[in-house]
Amino acid sequence: MITLNHISKSYDEKKVLHNFSCTFTEGKITAVMGPSGIGKTTLFSLLLGLMKPDEGTISGLEGKKISVLFQEDRLFPFLTAKENAIVAGEGPKDYLALLGLKEEENSLPSALSGGMRRRVAMARALNYDGEIFLLDEPFKGLDPETKEQAMALFRNLTPKKTIIFITHDEKEAESLADEILILDERTALGESAS
Repeated sequence: MITLNHISKSYDEKKVLHNFSCTFTEGKITAVMGPSGIGKTTLFSLLLGLMKPDEGTISGLEGKKISVLFQEDRLFPFLTAKENAIVAGEGPKDYLALLGLKEEENSLPSALSGGMRRRVAMARALNYDGEIFLLDEPFKGLDPETKEQAMALFRNLTPKKTIIFITHDEKEAESLADEILILDERTALGESAS
């Protein structure tokens, strides 16, 4: 279990999370949903250790290898699609090919469409092969067929991997997730979630 226990986080005077508690089940896929500005990306940053909570504790991540897909693709502009995809390590499969980009593996990011760049970033996260995957709007910009291919790749990672992904798309959440965490003012500011 990954557990957030009575977490509080504020920016200046604005409370984003207050006395927030939840658990993420290992070996499952959890979708995190909620309106913009409610604290989803803050939650993501806390899980990654990019920021510390003002109060509360996070457990269950100690010593775990975490694969990350940020909202931005964060590709190296001077590396090819293949080089970007394997910069953090080569995974057990050719994820570029599985994501329909075999023909583009020698292309620089500037020559790729937004959806293609998204898939290169996705291949990089898959190649890193973490025990836990933290994905921030992973399927944005993908057409329905490509999105389904990508979702199938992540679905096939469980139950060995734990996946937590942020989405605004109810269909994505319902199709992929085993569990859905709804962040709203009630849960983000004090009443427990699960």
